[in-house]
This record gives sequence, structure tokens and C-alpha cells, in this order.
Amino acid sequence: MTAVDEAFASLRPNLEAITHHNGLLYQNDFLRALQEKAGDEYHDRHAKEIWREKIPQQKKGKGRKPE
Repeated sequence: MTAVDEAFASLRPNLEAITHHNGLLYQNDFLRALQEKAGDEYHDRHAKEIWREKIPQQKKGKGRKPE
């Protein structure tokens, strides 16, 4: 298990904390949260694979996050 996998495992129960008020999760917020948890062992490619494979499509925000 990589540092990114471990970061996702610890982040997964609290995805609501980084979910926007419109109920959608945006990729930039997700990747930033993973990077903070994984620290120096963060790998963008692996984090984006997790985004594609493990976050349900209906929960993903598209485009630019509203203010």
C-alpha cells in the first residue's frame, strides 16, 4: 500500500469535509487533500487514478468550482 493509498483510506470516511456546499467533490480539492495527507510521498498520477476509479461519477464536480 502506497502513501497515497493510505492517505485515501484515511480521507475516505471524511470526504464530506472537502465536498463543496453544492454536494459535489472537485478534483483539485481532492488532490490537494491527498497531497496534504501523503506528504513527500505524494504521486499525482496515482492520486488521479484513485480519483477516476474510486470516486463515484455522480459525486464529481465538473469544470471550475463555483465560489
